[in-house]
Amino acid sequence: MKNVTITLPEKVYKYARILAAKKSMGLSSLIRDLLSNMMEREENMSSIVDSYLAQEPYLSTENKKIKREDIYDRKVFR
Repeated sequence: MKNVTITLPEKVYKYARILAAKKSMGLSSLIRDLLSNMMEREENMSSIVDSYLAQEPYLSTENKKIKREDIYDRKVFR
């Protein structure tokens, strides 16, 4: 593990200390957990997006020409 020094505004520092105390943990543990959770969520979201983008399109226009009129053929646009 690496040691890191951070500077926080007084209000943020007090909030973090109170939150850490409520969770019965130290400030370093709280920040480590918060950052780990953020990293995990970001990695999960990235894999979700990648799997979504890898899917075949639901509607395919292959070998079909869609007319503009067909796209906008809804009651709302009449």
